[in-house]
Amino acid sequence: GDPSIAFAAIGYINDDYTDGELFFSELNLEVKPPAGSLMIFPGSSLYRHGVKAPGPGKSRYALPTFVFNS
Repeated sequence: GDPSIAFAAIGYINDDYTDGELFFSELNLEVKPPAGSLMIFPGSSLYRHGVKAPGPGKSRYALPTFVFNS
């Protein structure tokens, strides 16, 4: 993690894609948020995350943003 990031936020536009789950490796957690949802989590290394590659078919659309420490 980048120590200047306080929080990460990801807005999910759609959920009609295959695969492409959000995962948190340190927490052993994997989720596929529903369309219209917003995931907000701390920017600490405990919440290190990634996204699995989407499968065939429709694309995955999301809006990521960050809140930085001042």
